[in-house]
Parts: sequence; C-alpha cells; structure tokens
Amino acid sequence: MAVVQDKPLRTFLAIPPDSAAWEYLTIYHARLTAQAWSGQVRWVKPEQWHLTVRFLGNLFPTQVETLIASLNQELSSSALSLTLTQPSFFPNQRRPRVIACCVPTTEGLQNLVNCIENCVQAVGLLPEKRPFRGHITLGRLRDNATLPANMIDGEHCIDWRANTLVLYQSTLTAQGSYYQELASWSLAS
Repeated sequence: MAVVQDKPLRTFLAIPPDSAAWEYLTIYHARLTAQAWSGQVRWVKPEQWHLTVRFLGNLFPTQVETLIASLNQELSSSALSLTLTQPSFFPNQRRPRVIACCVPTTEGLQNLVNCIENCVQAVGLLPEKRPFRGHITLGRLRDNATLPANMIDGEHCIDWRANTLVLYQSTLTAQGSYYQELASWSLAS
C-alpha cells in the first residue's frame, strides 16, 4: 500500500490594510475603475488587498506548522508605521505588470522582512533573490494593454499602521484566487 503524502498548500505572508489604508485604496479603486481604459485591467477584489511580505509558494502542512511555530517565537509585536503612495505602474513605467500603491520600506518593515526571511529559510525554503519592494496591487494589466502614462494627477500619500501579519493559503479557481487565513500575528504593541 502506497503512502499518500499531504497535498502542498500555496501560501504567502501579508499585511492587510488598516481602515485608513482601506479607505484610501477604495477611493482610488473607484476612480480608476471609472476610467475609459479600465477594461484593460483585471481588478483585484477589495477583500483581497494586501501587502505581500513574502510569497512562500507550495508548502506541505508540516512545513506550515513549523513556520507558524518559528514565527510565534521570532516575531516581535510592534505595529509598523507605513506610507501608501498613490497608484502607479509596477514594477515600473516601462514594463508595467500591475497598477499598485507602493509601500516604501522603513527600518521597521525591513526588520520584519528580515525576520520572516530567517524563519522561512529555517523551514527549508531558498532565500528570496529579489529585494523587497512593497506594494498593494489594485489591478493586473491584460496582455497588450495601452494605458495613459499618468493615471492620476498630483501626488498624494497617506500614513497607515500595519497591525497584523497573516499567513494565507491561496487557492486558484476559474473565478480567480481565493484566500484563506491559516494563522495571524498581532503587530500592535
């Protein structure tokens, strides 16, 4: 009789927006989806807005349990003060893949990223090769999208507090991704 292995879970660690960031994102989302070119974008559902801190990929349930235990030990509980920029093309204007509000990296956010990186490597994941570039995705550009160079006039940013870190499971369906919370940690002091 063959031993059946547990099925891996597609996972990531993220910070959901607080109420101030949520309101800010909602305003821009409404403005952007009302534009004539908005049909060239697959808009992210508001309930799925998040700042991805580390995409983990497929983890077996035992790895998930080990990661949770490691994060329980290593995470400090102090809220992060962050900034959220107005929407722009990401990763850049020349090769845009998404429309996102960027989150500039603060010392506190980088410390959190480093702590998480140490924990995920301890469960056997390879180090992240790319530097962390925080953003909250509002929409993904469709192939051959032709959008205006400047989506929003002026510059406007808001400050917000990252109070919670969440480990999500992402399930891909024909209707899009579905996120389920597997664990969470308070970052509030």
